[in-house]
Amino acid sequence: EPAHRSRPCLRESVAQLASDPRELRVVVQGDVGHATHVGASVRGSAAGRSEDVVVAVGLLVVAGQVQERMAELEESRRHFHRIADYTYDVELWFGPTGRLLWINKSIERLTGYTPEECLADREFPFSLIHPDDRQRVLRELDALHTCDERVLEYRFQHADGRWRWMRDAVSVVRAEDGRASELVGSWIDITARREAEDQV
Repeated sequence: EPAHRSRPCLRESVAQLASDPRELRVVVQGDVGHATHVGASVRGSAAGRSEDVVVAVGLLVVAGQVQERMAELEESRRHFHRIADYTYDVELWFGPTGRLLWINKSIERLTGYTPEECLADREFPFSLIHPDDRQRVLRELDALHTCDERVLEYRFQHADGRWRWMRDAVSVVRAEDGRASELVGSWIDITARREAEDQV
């Protein structure tokens, strides 16, 4: 629910607490960056004190601010995806476990696979990397423990069965505590270049 629509509800809750102070509980649903709801619930307490009202009002204000911030983050994420969907290169996001989280629409132009097909493949992209390149790619990705960027080149099987050479620029996104939170990849097709090099 948009933040501006939740404000009347917050004001009503504040007015109710002012006349009947209660214990307040604020609940945030969803993970960071993808939270879906902030709610406030109350339960009766034995005695109503003015300081309880002050705390409750403060928490309701915080809940409203969190809701607004989540709405801003969600709109920012959608705006990024709208832009990335129209970039020529393939852009990918992987979670810390290596599972694909998001991929733009350029993947279909480059490989013949839809974003939905890629997201449904739990082993993507390794299930489609040439067997002779797979172990080398895994070793190079392991090097991301000591550096945050890596450029890989490998053969990838197109939906039509042909093998295409990909250049994959991989970057590590780190959280504030230094832990790797995401991997971001950017693909371009370098088949023509590799074939020209092989003919020299």
